[in-house]
Amino acid sequence: MSAVRPPADLGGEREIDLRRWREAVLNNRWFVVAGLVIGLIIGGLYSLSGGSDYTATVTIQPAQPFSPTGGAVLNYSSSPLAIQLIVDSPASLANAAKVAHMPVSQLAGHVSTASISTGAGPVATRGTVLVSITVSLPQAQRAQSAADAFGLYVKNATESLYVRQSLATYAKLSTQYAERLAIVNVQISSYEQTLKTATFADPIDKLVLVSELSDAVERQGNLQTEQITNQQDFTLAENIEVAQIITPAKATKVTSRSRRDSVIFGGVIGLIIGLLVALGLGLRPNRPAPAR
Repeated sequence: MSAVRPPADLGGEREIDLRRWREAVLNNRWFVVAGLVIGLIIGGLYSLSGGSDYTATVTIQPAQPFSPTGGAVLNYSSSPLAIQLIVDSPASLANAAKVAHMPVSQLAGHVSTASISTGAGPVATRGTVLVSITVSLPQAQRAQSAADAFGLYVKNATESLYVRQSLATYAKLSTQYAERLAIVNVQISSYEQTLKTATFADPIDKLVLVSELSDAVERQGNLQTEQITNQQDFTLAENIEVAQIITPAKATKVTSRSRRDSVIFGGVIGLIIGLLVALGLGLRPNRPAPAR
């Protein structure tokens, strides 16, 4: 009869293997340390080898025309999507490339737009949405010049004929009010001077002159009120109905590779290689000594 073989002690064999691996790593720990250090150095050098880009962002307040009754007029000029289409248009790209002194092919694909909501609710949705235009290029000055050119192009492109005519009307009215006020001021000064120096034989004549002065002062007050109202409407049109550049572009450097991530990745790879080398050397079977 064949003898029954005792079951193999798998736990003991596993413990022996783990002990051998630990001893192999400890005996060759300098390879692990060297791998870690070399990996960190290579990761740092790799992060420095990556090219850097410059981003420049210009922020725009879209145009918001108002009707004569004061209601908001919704049209393409107040749509962030329309602004994106204007920025991506061949004419806009050609203009920005000319300003930045670069070919259009190098600028295309490096421009992006984004909407910036400044709050929540219907009012914020209707009137307080900003649009940012960002240009990313290897050259700082070109990125900044192109972003400013896009902002100015959008500002001019979204200024509708209605708004331009409104601005011209407000300016004309402002001139007319100033001229009419100047005439009334001369009349008032003349009436006041006459009342101070003239001698009236008939009290009725003085009463008529005082009445004329009172009417002139009233006309002066009405004209000043209308002038102030017109100036307020003019200011509203200039600052709200026309697109405004809120913040001009300023180029900032953006590295294409993160130094922290590159160093960590290099250190991990170096550590793994060092461990493999240490295990390979420590677990290598010893060669038998040659027979004499």
